[in-house]
Formats: sequence, structure tokens, C-alpha cells
Amino acid sequence: MRLSILSLFLLVSCFSHGQYKDWHENHKLSWNDFKSHKLLSSKESSEYIVKAQIFTSFITSITIEDNLLSVEVLNRMFCKKSWVHPNGKSRIRLLHEQGHFDLREYYARLLRKAIGEYDFTLDSISQEFNTIIGDIEDGLDRHQQCYDDKTNYGSNVEMQYVYTNKIDSLLKGTIEYRKLRVVNEIE
Repeated sequence: MRLSILSLFLLVSCFSHGQYKDWHENHKLSWNDFKSHKLLSSKESSEYIVKAQIFTSFITSITIEDNLLSVEVLNRMFCKKSWVHPNGKSRIRLLHEQGHFDLREYYARLLRKAIGEYDFTLDSISQEFNTIIGDIEDGLDRHQQCYDDKTNYGSNVEMQYVYTNKIDSLLKGTIEYRKLRVVNEIE
């Protein structure tokens, strides 16, 4: 029996070249990656705290064959949905957005680890998989909010550098899970 599923945890309309960027340790973000032309409404002033927003998601490709679960987990930025305010471009703000992308990569690694260590059963694999992803997403959401709060969305330069170093340490501590594909036996 062969089953293939493509799971998206953020709804997007297209995946053609140039519309997304997969995380890679040697390819940092640039403002050119933020391709959305979203404009702030007239009610929002140039003092609006959010000057940029990155849209990212886990992309998972799942295959089950001969009681083996094979899962590829990607950390993807959606360039056409990510934006920067015209007066919001700064080196520190870009570092802040990179931090969000890097945090998601850390949680992608935690997801790969969890999938590799879990004792899946064929009868309830979908429910088990969704529970794992839900738990990882909840942890990521809390961590992203804490990151924004502590760095004041990158405006607190000192704390931004502190958190950038913390995130780098988290990635170094999970380096064994940077491989995109995880294989696990199903009971």
C-alpha cells in the first residue's frame, strides 16, 4: 500500500519559482525576498510597530510504504505574502525577520525529531501525526510571541542580538535533525 499526502499548515495559492524560499543555513534573507506589495491602511501611521512581516510554514510530504513512514519537513518562506513597509527596511529589522525564519527551522528540527522517535500505529497515524504537529506549532507560536515581546519586534537592538545568539545556539543544538527526511517504522 502506498499513500502520499502533501500537508500545508498555511494556505497558499501557488508555489512557482521565486514565490517561496526554503530555509538553508548558508542563505540568509534579504529584503528582496519580501515581495508582497501590501500597503498599510490609511488608519495605520508610519509609526505602526509592525514594519515587516514574514509568512512561513512547515511543508510536509508523507509517504507510507511497507510499514515505513517517510516524512520530509521543509521550512518555507512565502515571498509573495511577506512584506516590508517602505520605510521599515533596516539591517536590524531584517535580522529580526531572519530570527523568525530561524525559529521556525528550530521547530522543524523538533518536528523531525518527534516524528523519528514516535511509535506510530497504522490505525491512528493521522491522528498521532496531527497531534505532534499541533504540539510543535503551539510551542512555535509561543516562542515567536516571546521573541517579538522581548525584542520589541526588533526595536530593542541589544535584546535582538541576545535572541539572535540564543536562536543560533538552538539551531546548533539540533544540528543532527537538519536533514529534511525522517523515516520511522509503523507498528
